[in-house]
Amino acid sequence: MQLEGIEHRTTQVRRPQSNGFIERLHRTLLDEHFRIKGRTTWYETVEQMQVDLESYLDHYNTKRPHQGRMMEGQTPYSMFKKGLKLIPKEQRAKVA
Repeated sequence: MQLEGIEHRTTQVRRPQSNGFIERLHRTLLDEHFRIKGRTTWYETVEQMQVDLESYLDHYNTKRPHQGRMMEGQTPYSMFKKGLKLIPKEQRAKVA
């Protein structure tokens, strides 16, 4: 799918330059969530793991300050809201 004015790109396999954001997220999930929870929690079902993962992702996106490029210690959610304010309301309806 290609949105008006937004270029669509696919990532290349085994090429960090094209999927570095995802690789970094995977590492953060391992280091900050799975390795810690794996030591302290015994999961009986996948659903229990999913609940913990969703809780961590909520923390990651709304409460945890990020150090990434141009983030300036803000959360991804706050940056997303700022980005929406820059898009005219008419275009927001088309994107959603």
